[in-house]
Amino acid sequence: MKTAPVALITALLSWGTLSAATLAGNGEATFGVVRDGATSAITKSGAWRWKDGAWERDDALSAGLEAASADGRQLRDFDNDGSCELLANHDIFVWNEKSLRWQPASYALPPD
Repeated sequence: MKTAPVALITALLSWGTLSAATLAGNGEATFGVVRDGATSAITKSGAWRWKDGAWERDDALSAGLEAASADGRQLRDFDNDGSCELLANHDIFVWNEKSLRWQPASYALPPD
């Protein structure tokens, strides 16, 4: 198992800089590194990015989330490239840096 990067640990320990209710949005948040090596959080209320010692809303990272179920979202690095993909129930989405949005992955989880 990989250890969490220092930036992720720092961000998690300091997340009180933003209202916990705002960031967690109904109690569910998933954390990971999606782009530019920055720690990100995805919630039911949107996406956030840890930058310059504080959480800020990341509207670009919200693009394409409407296609992903809001329940059961998890950021995981499925292809081991150092950036997380989004697992939403059984669907996997990848971040497309060129179009700046989430899109369905070309691979899937095995059937139940």
